[in-house]
Amino acid sequence: MKRTVTIPATFISIALGVIIALAGSQGSELYNGVALFAICASVSYLLHWIIFIPSYIYQTEHYFDLTGSISYLSAIGLGFYLNPSMDPRDLLIGVLIVIWAVRLGTFLFSRVKQDGKDERFTIMKTQFHWYIMTWTLGGLWVFLTMAAGLAAITSNVNIPLG
Repeated sequence: MKRTVTIPATFISIALGVIIALAGSQGSELYNGVALFAICASVSYLLHWIIFIPSYIYQTEHYFDLTGSISYLSAIGLGFYLNPSMDPRDLLIGVLIVIWAVRLGTFLFSRVKQDGKDERFTIMKTQFHWYIMTWTLGGLWVFLTMAAGLAAITSNVNIPLG
């Protein structure tokens, strides 16, 4: 894929994440003056970028899907840990996200290990800009798919369950 596509797409996916993190931070608990929603949102990007480094160096896609699951678990775990006002609804939502992340991550990681590769990445992993775009989009995907649950978990409003 051409750099004229991958570079703007990378910046657009970061910008979308920032905009949604700012919007989702309305009504969020604060941790040291920063919205907990935004802190947790950044985890999905940061973990993807950290794992991208050795994945690009060693030209492997084996940890892409596993990184997604670890990002879900880390963001939700951080939300639980830093939220001073957890309630049963937050716990229920978090447990459902954890179940989803473990189930999907286990399946996808096992499939790549069994097959030895993921065909989607054959060319992509050899081209820096294309590969970093893909890892950045992975961070955005994790954030977007858990944003509603994350907003509930990090909310400074507690509504009784039931």
